[in-house]
Amino acid sequence: MPGKPNPLAEYDLYKKKSMELNNKLMEKVLDRDGLGKAAEQLGIVKDGVMVFKSDQEPDILMDFALYECRTDGRTPVQRYVEQYGGADEIEKEVLAGLLASYTSLFRVTAISKEDGTVDLEDVMRNHGHVQITDRGLSMSFPKQTLLFLRIVPLKGFNKASGFFFAFREDVKSRMMRAYENFYQRAKADSDDTRRYVAFFKANRVFGKQGMLI
Repeated sequence: MPGKPNPLAEYDLYKKKSMELNNKLMEKVLDRDGLGKAAEQLGIVKDGVMVFKSDQEPDILMDFALYECRTDGRTPVQRYVEQYGGADEIEKEVLAGLLASYTSLFRVTAISKEDGTVDLEDVMRNHGHVQITDRGLSMSFPKQTLLFLRIVPLKGFNKASGFFFAFREDVKSRMMRAYENFYQRAKADSDDTRRYVAFFKANRVFGKQGMLI
């Protein structure tokens, strides 16, 4: 009798492929000007130097530059798809998921450490409930934690792009007031980009942790 399939095996494969793809994106389509523009939009440049307030912020900058920052209306991911396509079927699927991805603020409603899943309720953009597979997140935060992250839809499951900002439920009201202020002041060319910038700044004030997973 065959054993029970490992629900995390596919996740581990796709995570490995996603990390390899990130390296390709940084090597082939993310240039110094693009990274500098991303840093300016996040507001981390002072006197021409990038100033980080945590060990995670350089990785967050890279995530923002790859998936949000646009040159001639296109992100590095969009340019990579146009120029190179995908190396194999999994890479093509991950790229399609990244093109269809979206960010929002979610509340953790259920966790399964055994399956590595986290159930999320969208509390900002009315996308309803979504379940993601993420080994790290499933072991990191309790229910009711608020997470700002990017959902990447794949054929068999959903995953996060890698970064997240985490907030306690009891700071939500104050955090959202600050977020609205940051959003109105953000210098960005799309609502998605303004949202990311505003939550990045709110995370500096109210966040429990911002990092890649």
